[in-house]
Amino acid sequence: MIRKLSFVLLALSLPLMQQICFAADEKWVEESNAGASNYNARKYDEASRVFEAALKRMEADSATTETDLASCCLWLGYVYSARGMYAKAEPLYKRALAIYEKPSVPPPPFYRHIHKQLEYSELGAMPFPRAKA
Repeated sequence: MIRKLSFVLLALSLPLMQQICFAADEKWVEESNAGASNYNARKYDEASRVFEAALKRMEADSATTETDLASCCLWLGYVYSARGMYAKAEPLYKRALAIYEKPSVPPPPFYRHIHKQLEYSELGAMPFPRAKA
């Protein structure tokens, strides 16, 4: 129960943390808030669309910061994991970790949780409920 609660609190706090500490792109702030709202409401299909579009936009934009890109990968990984799509989530978690492990990118306060998400993804399990079929 405590683990479930900690991941829910983490998911709820990520948009605020990235606005305060990390996000440099105003468009990403809007996208992350919209995607996080859908994620928290368990509207995973809509959250997927928002984060997939954001990731595509960021990959094409040379001005995107690595921190924003890592945050987007992490969010999309959360959405895929919640939907039980662990094979799609795992590379996104690894990509976010690779960015956060660079000396030039300060790790976020929730850095250790990314490793846990990757472990759950590799095990094919999640600490909180999946999307309803």
